[in-house]
Amino acid sequence: MIERILARDHYRFQNSWLDADWHFSFLRYFDPDRVHFGSLRAYNHDHIAPGRGFAMHPHREMEIVSWIRSGTLVHEDDKGVTVTARAGDFLALTAGSGMEHAEINGGDEPVELIQIWVLPDREHLSPSLDRTHVDLSAPTHGWESVVTGEGLGGRLIARQDVRIAVARVEEGDRIDFEPRPRHPVYIQCLGGAGLLNGIALEERDVAQLRGESLVSLQATAPGEWILIEVPEL
Repeated sequence: MIERILARDHYRFQNSWLDADWHFSFLRYFDPDRVHFGSLRAYNHDHIAPGRGFAMHPHREMEIVSWIRSGTLVHEDDKGVTVTARAGDFLALTAGSGMEHAEINGGDEPVELIQIWVLPDREHLSPSLDRTHVDLSAPTHGWESVVTGEGLGGRLIARQDVRIAVARVEEGDRIDFEPRPRHPVYIQCLGGAGLLNGIALEERDVAQLRGESLVSLQATAPGEWILIEVPEL
């Protein structure tokens, strides 16, 4: 089963410093049909103005992955950790038993950020933060696993049986992915266009896939894509 969600159907939030698409219920936005997708709890595509951002705030029992697509984001937390992340960096945060952090645009240009929240497979973990860099300056011609559950070969580890992968493709590329049983797949076109199992997607469109034995992307224009495979709850 494939469900296509068009770009115009994402919830749009705007204020003086934040321009965001919220794909699932978040803060004041609540849609009973868009609370989660398997263990994927949030997918926010944020644009943050220079010098602004999210002041110190708490999290617990959540795996939080941030992909900085442009600009400079400064992470500070109550564990004494400060990280300056730049375009191409991924941050994997285990909130675990509880922590507070701030995320501020530390540069002169807007930050484009994708943040993904995944429910963990266990509780009361010690909070932690790790980082890696993914270079998409050249086509990957395939899915590149960045964040995965333990033992799945990702650069960063999440405390859940998840796979987060990215790709940069050229027109005519075909890249395939084989989901595991009871692991739905969430895919967004971040630029370009393509056919996903025959369904047309353009920039910012999403496909939710359940029960598919093969996920096949045929690129009809150059662009970047993100894939999130999560277990059902």
